[in-house]
Amino acid sequence: MLEGFEFVDNERTFTCMVEKAQALGNEPWWWFTVSTDDRQRYAPFRAASGDTQKSVRERIVKYYDELLERRAAPATPYWRRGPQPNDAAKPAAAAPEPAPAPAKAAAAKTPAAKKAPAAKSAKSPAKPAKPAKSRER
Repeated sequence: MLEGFEFVDNERTFTCMVEKAQALGNEPWWWFTVSTDDRQRYAPFRAASGDTQKSVRERIVKYYDELLERRAAPATPYWRRGPQPNDAAKPAAAAPEPAPAPAKAAAAKTPAAKKAPAAKSAKSPAKPAKPAKSRER
């Protein structure tokens, strides 16, 4: 397995080392720090026996460049109302059709339907409901 090493990419000095992560099952991980970022160190992937300086370097630079892109991107709001400007590029998902109202619930809302008997079988249809009498005096 490789030991730690340093390299320079795009005027940034990366210091890489393999350490066992105690919280992650004591497995070896590649850790690195960057000269332009003194906030923290990173452990983006596990160390493998076939790692070379070139492969580790490529993976670390790619990981860090993508991290910088995510940091520079505008924050995605947790709650959005309506389509956002960059939603136009995404394919539109088909909106689900609303489920039809259950027959019993719809029928229970009309006064005339309460008086009509329920259908007992598919062969004998229910009698039509009589219209409600108006109370005019």
